Amino acid sequence: MDVRRELGLNVPIALICHFNHSEAKEYREKGELAGAARYEQMLAFEDRVLEAVDRVIYVSNWARQNVENDRRVNTSSSAVIWNGVSAKPQANPARRGELGLDEDDVVLINVGSIEPRKNQVGLVDLFASIHESFPATRLMLVGDGPQRSAVEAKIKEHRLGDSVKLLGHRRDVPALLPCADCYVHYANLENCPLVLIEAARAGLPFAAVATGGVPELQDALDCKFDVDPSDIRASIERLRPLLTNPQTRREHGQRAKQAFERTFTQEAMTQAYINALSFAPSTTSA
Repeated sequence: MDVRRELGLNVPIALICHFNHSEAKEYREKGELAGAARYEQMLAFEDRVLEAVDRVIYVSNWARQNVENDRRVNTSSSAVIWNGVSAKPQANPARRGELGLDEDDVVLINVGSIEPRKNQVGLVDLFASIHESFPATRLMLVGDGPQRSAVEAKIKEHRLGDSVKLLGHRRDVPALLPCADCYVHYANLENCPLVLIEAARAGLPFAAVATGGVPELQDALDCKFDVDPSDIRASIERLRPLLTNPQTRREHGQRAKQAFERTFTQEAMTQAYINALSFAPSTTSA
């Protein structure tokens, strides 16, 4: 924006906003932004930039609500474009046997950095209750992070060493997803989780905590199985159709895949960006 002003250029400038409420808030929660003064300075800088660019593009309607209504940031214009991924993953599906799984297992999978916000510790508690009622279930946890030791302790506490596969950081997630029967997303807060889109691409039905931008994806991907960390019993009842009926899993997985192909491909996202960026620059910000 400084360059545009100095050179007198007549080009529009857009900002892609991926944070939930504020980047300053996320840095502070991670302990990387010490002191109230620095936090307020960064927050004020965000406000100035968000209001000065010609268009802000969010990855969920929920994020736009947070920034423009809750924070009361007055943007010149804005749009919402969900994330998109390649229509076909660049990886061949893994085999269950390679992962220590049997063909008769009912496999749940979760992918993400192992940290409090992603809530894998709580997910192991949920799975312990699931496994008690459905012994054929297995859980694959993909990822690594600061709470790995807490997850390992929770697995040991519930004596689930043979039923939970802690795979660590992997670069072949698209190859792992087809090995599962269902994806379970247990994060406390999300904007537009890419992994739900990848699960739909793989034809997996998914269950998720309806928080942040997740309900938008549940509706758009035509797959709405809610889980609630505060009510494990109710969560298991909502999951029961997926845990007990292969046909139900196939039907919901196929519906999610068809919705993905309509809305969440990389090509669909690219076209949405082309449409959103076809605008004239604001005279007030030039």
